[in-house]
Amino acid sequence: MTTTDVCEVIVKPASLACKSSYCDMMVDQGHGSVGTAVVFISHAWKYKFLDVVDALKSHFKATPDIIVWFDMFSNNQHKAVSLDFDWWCGVFMSAIADFRHVVMLLSPWGDPISLKRAWCLFEAYCSAKTKCKFEVALSGDEKQQFIEAVIADAEKHVNNMLSKIDCEQSECYKPEDRDKIFDVVRREVSFGKINSMVFEQLRSWVLQVTSEELEVSKLLACSGSSVSNSGGGGGGGANVNKSPEFIRFLSLENALGDLYKLQGLYKEAESSYKHCLEARTVTLGQEDAATLQSLRNLSSIYENQGKYTEAETLGKECLEKSTLYLTESHEDTLKSMFNLALVYLRQGKYDEAEPMYKKCLDMRTAKLGEDHEDTLKALCDLGTVYRYKGQYDKAEPLYKKCKGLCATKLGEGHPLTLISNNQLAGLYDSQG
Repeated sequence: MTTTDVCEVIVKPASLACKSSYCDMMVDQGHGSVGTAVVFISHAWKYKFLDVVDALKSHFKATPDIIVWFDMFSNNQHKAVSLDFDWWCGVFMSAIADFRHVVMLLSPWGDPISLKRAWCLFEAYCSAKTKCKFEVALSGDEKQQFIEAVIADAEKHVNNMLSKIDCEQSECYKPEDRDKIFDVVRREVSFGKINSMVFEQLRSWVLQVTSEELEVSKLLACSGSSVSNSGGGGGGGANVNKSPEFIRFLSLENALGDLYKLQGLYKEAESSYKHCLEARTVTLGQEDAATLQSLRNLSSIYENQGKYTEAETLGKECLEKSTLYLTESHEDTLKSMFNLALVYLRQGKYDEAEPMYKKCLDMRTAKLGEDHEDTLKALCDLGTVYRYKGQYDKAEPLYKKCKGLCATKLGEGHPLTLISNNQLAGLYDSQG
């Protein structure tokens, strides 16, 4: 049942005799579970009600007795349909101003419905207006789906999630209410501020939930089995933990490193990548795709920090091993090729970077298609090589093509679309 279903089938029939809010009815009946609320719950009525409950229980697990303000129970639903925009604005603003704490339910995690509802936008506006604490909450199922997604490809899935944040696209059952809400937001705080507030909360959330899952996985891995890996030459051998729990723990540690990197927390990312590389080398062997992934990631994080000598050394090693163990056309080998080309680009070694980017672009186009995210990255970077070499006539068509394909395939708000826009602007600036 959705929240709307629960309201129509349970809440309104139960409170019909007194025609009051569900909370007032419970108070009149002497129930002790109603008290003064301290948190405002922002949600979409399309959500499954038990998912909402699950998300709230998870979010408030450290304070299970907290009292929340939930409009379905706190407002009189028998009068709700007849109340106008100004009444709802007053109630929501007053409640949020009193509590100074808002928790917004987000589902599905990759493209939340609540961010497309104008009244949820108004509640986010009230949070910004009153400068209150603003948090996001997700159900247990949503968290697990997120974890599996970041293990598979953290950068891709998180960037896709963040690119969907655009509160100006929200809708409302009453078009006139939407227009009034938009007018208030534009006049007093701006959509940019609301989007930024949600964006920052999601950035914090992805690190928090992944870190928590990593700790749980670590406990499971420590209790997992160890397998004796006997060495040659009469040595006693070493105990190597090859349990599925430990392998998953390393995958989570790598994903956390990816998230740190995305947020510019390079020292934290380097620490995660180093430990992951050491453990995977021992557990899986140097030829395993996961081990090579860690080697590539460590090279990349060195490049991010300007440690080009270390980045180039590891990048060359990773490309050689990937080509040997995985074949040249393997997707991971192409990632290694792209990363090494980027190290050359950062160092100004354009003659080394150009042929590597060309090769990577051709192979990715053939293997993944010209509008695949990885292909577009190679296309954009090859344009940058030409730009830095002063070959503007070669750079411009690549940037324009990348900009158009990114906008069409990934959306105007996707980070790669924004990067390609910025690069094209930089090219024009370089030409005066």
